Amino acid sequence: MSKKDGKYSVKLADFLNFVTESIVEYSRHERECKAQEDLTQDILHELELGPADNKNKLATKLKNTRKERRIHKDYCEIHEALVHFFESQDGKIIRNRLTEILGAMRKQEQHKQNRYYVPRFKEDQ
Repeated sequence: MSKKDGKYSVKLADFLNFVTESIVEYSRHERECKAQEDLTQDILHELELGPADNKNKLATKLKNTRKERRIHKDYCEIHEALVHFFESQDGKIIRNRLTEILGAMRKQEQHKQNRYYVPRFKEDQ
């Protein structure tokens, strides 16, 4: 391991943190996307059935709502395969095994940091 590499366990921990964060954020973005879709429907109904004097404001609000929805939907589309894999039975097994491996790596790295040598033979005796 070179100085610039750092600890290998940190790289694995970063990956596992990325997976966990992706799962949590995916759920949040999914909820936000649904909320924006509901708001879109409200605005469309207001445009259809509401008074004619506030149509411009509603159109602007609709535009902003659709932009916000797109942000959340894009996140979900990008992370969907990863999240679905790690939420599947096989993915959970792999994630748990990687967590075990991370613990073993940290234990070995700690062991390597604290090692020392006790001489068995001294020449001056």
